[in-house]
Amino acid sequence: MPRLVEAVRKSDAGSCGDGPGWLSELADWLRCERVELVAMEATSAYWKQMFYLLETEGLSMSY
Repeated sequence: MPRLVEAVRKSDAGSCGDGPGWLSELADWLRCERVELVAMEATSAYWKQMFYLLETEGLSMSY
C-alpha cells in the first residue's frame, strides 16, 4: 500500500517549446522537480499522446 505524505504545493511556471522534443523537455523538468506522480484529467482524447509519451519517459502516470 502506498504511503501517504503531506503534499507540498509549489507554484513554478515555466514553458516548453512546441517542437517535436517538448514532451521530453517536460519530462526532464518533472524529473528535476522530483515529481513522483503525474495526474491529468482524462477528457476526450487529447491527453492520450502526452500520457503515453510521459509514461514512456519513465514517469508514473494516473488519469
